[in-house]
Amino acid sequence: TRIVSALEERGLVAREQDAKDRRLVIVRLADEGKAMLAADRRRRDAWLNLRLRELSANEREVLRRAVPVLEKLASS
Repeated sequence: TRIVSALEERGLVAREQDAKDRRLVIVRLADEGKAMLAADRRRRDAWLNLRLRELSANEREVLRRAVPVLEKLASS
């Protein structure tokens, strides 16, 4: 509750009461929160792109072959 309140105060999320069950509160990402996440994603993508360009062709191929293993780990 404290974390959601802090995010709400910063305009990053909005709370809504559930129409059917007043005990439930739905927390939705506000436009400001969406913008912040998009900016963070762009920053992380740029960082990763830079790091990948520093790898040799052989190193990038090793990563390509490792993708199925990494996806398996991520989904477990």
